[in-house]
Amino acid sequence: MVKTDYDFEKAWWDAKAHKEEIDMFDERINRELRWKEINKHLSPDINSVLDVGGGTGVFSVPLAQKGYNVVHFDISDKMIEIAKSKAEKMNLRNITFEQGISTDLSRFDDNSFDLVINMDGPVSFCGIDAIKAIKETIRVAKKKVIMTVSNRANMI
Repeated sequence: MVKTDYDFEKAWWDAKAHKEEIDMFDERINRELRWKEINKHLSPDINSVLDVGGGTGVFSVPLAQKGYNVVHFDISDKMIEIAKSKAEKMNLRNITFEQGISTDLSRFDDNSFDLVINMDGPVSFCGIDAIKAIKETIRVAKKKVIMTVSNRANMI
């Protein structure tokens, strides 16, 4: 198995940031299906949300708009800049932004968030570290986890 080069992954996602919201191929359908799943799990007992691999804020910003306390977490500084800009334009004060990799959520305590969302990239691009990313996602979740994963060539 090939070790994942997180500096390369960060640079790749930074370079892709400006195109992230262009609906190419089936991305729009995928986002709609993910929203359908997220909405099923939103309830009055959900207050805090961690969006691992939050990208440009497709899920985190609207969730903050709905009143949830959101932490937007991504490997890409450029993606975070775009999401942060959206939140600032909406004057959202219940969303914070953190940069890091999904295999290391150690800055968050166990059971820190009522809901943790981890959609595709944060696990799929970890290669041989995918299991660690999954375990970290589950560790910080208090109540619910919504996760999607795509198979990648160097994933176990």
